[in-house]
Parts: sequence; C-alpha cells; structure tokens
Amino acid sequence: ESFDVVVANLVFMMVQSKEEIEQSIREIHRVLKKDGTIMYSLTHPCFVDRGAHDYRNVFPDGGFYYMKEEYPYKFVLQDAQGKDVDENFYDYHHRLSTYLNLTVTSGFTIQRVEELSYPDAVVKRHNIPSAYTTFPQSMIVVAKKT
Repeated sequence: ESFDVVVANLVFMMVQSKEEIEQSIREIHRVLKKDGTIMYSLTHPCFVDRGAHDYRNVFPDGGFYYMKEEYPYKFVLQDAQGKDVDENFYDYHHRLSTYLNLTVTSGFTIQRVEELSYPDAVVKRHNIPSAYTTFPQSMIVVAKKT
C-alpha cells in the first residue's frame, strides 16, 4: 500500500504466460494504496496481425490465431526509410478477455477501456497510410483497487 497509481506502458504483451501476467497484476494490487489506480496499455490484441506504419509482426507458420494464447510473434521495427530494424524481439499474444479478466480477478474494478488509433495530426505529419487508421492500434485499461 505504497503507491497511488501504477502505469504499465506496453509491458504485458511481453509476458509469455497468463500466470506471469496475473502475478504481475496481483503485485501491482498489493503495492497500491486503497482506491489506487492501475493504468496499462497494450498493442490491441485483436488487431496485432495488422502491424503499423513503423513496425510489423511476424507470426510462426505465417498465421495469426487469435484464440491461441501465449503465442510468440516477432516484433520488427522499421526505420524512417522503411528498412527493418530486426533485433530478434518477441511479444506474446493473449486475448483481450484474458487481460480484462485477469485485471478483475486480481482485485480491480475496471473503470475505463479506450481503444486508440493515430490522431489526425500524427497521420498527417507522418503520412500514415489509411490502411493503418481503420482499426485501433492500441488500448488503455484503467482500473481501481477494490
């Protein structure tokens, strides 16, 4: 009971197992003060196969299987010229329901869920193709310790 707010920015999709995600969320619950808040962001698990203008994901066997959890996929950044910056970095797929349910079963009440896409100013400034603006790239979950 030490902190008012804990922020986990683009962290949980780097965790392979549901058990480890749950352990992390429970630890966050433990260190939060009464009525404390957790805020976490994720690349949107429903659309992770679509990538973005500055990265792409490479799936084993060439396919993305939404219902298959703990599914590793390679995250490949692209520089300003569109050239791959491949550092052998992996994320792990978990369903949206997994993240939300683990939040609730760890003792939180979900206050808000936001699905985010690129703001118009960013689309204009970086000339982001419309193919990447028709779905949410990421999401944010805000929950209170109960």
